[in-house]
Amino acid sequence: MNVLMEFVLARAILQTRMSPEYSRFRVTGVAYDKATGQSRLLLTDDAATVRLSFQVEPHQAGDVILQANGCAAEKRDVLQLFLRAHGFRIMYARITAAPDGDPQAEIHYHQSADLYRLPLTPSQAVALSASTAAPVYVDRRLVPSWPEREAGPSGAHEEILPIPAH
Repeated sequence: MNVLMEFVLARAILQTRMSPEYSRFRVTGVAYDKATGQSRLLLTDDAATVRLSFQVEPHQAGDVILQANGCAAEKRDVLQLFLRAHGFRIMYARITAAPDGDPQAEIHYHQSADLYRLPLTPSQAVALSASTAAPVYVDRRLVPSWPEREAGPSGAHEEILPIPAH
């Protein structure tokens, strides 16, 4: 299977605040569903009023748990290895609404004064930003409909590990 990734140079000024139509989220937990074997990253906004869920691969959830406990994770993410090897630093992930209303994502990263962005799936962008402790900005237009999209199995067969704030 061939995967095409388009790296885009984005000339812009670094700003400390994202546009007001975006809410800042951070990873606050990892959920594992014993019945299905699926792992999810749980994100909470800064106001602690909204919680989103992103299904990720088990090794990505494990890397987040290791990092939260101050341990070095085994680096299996080729994209993260590539970025680090070439001196790129991830600034944040941004999840926006596509014209059809579905979520789309990109990571923003830099090397010296050059800024770049790379389109990814929302789950890939969240997992990558979580493993590098970068914030995630989510378009507020997506939040009201998110539970219908990402609500997964929960209950007695699901374990949730909280991730403490840094």
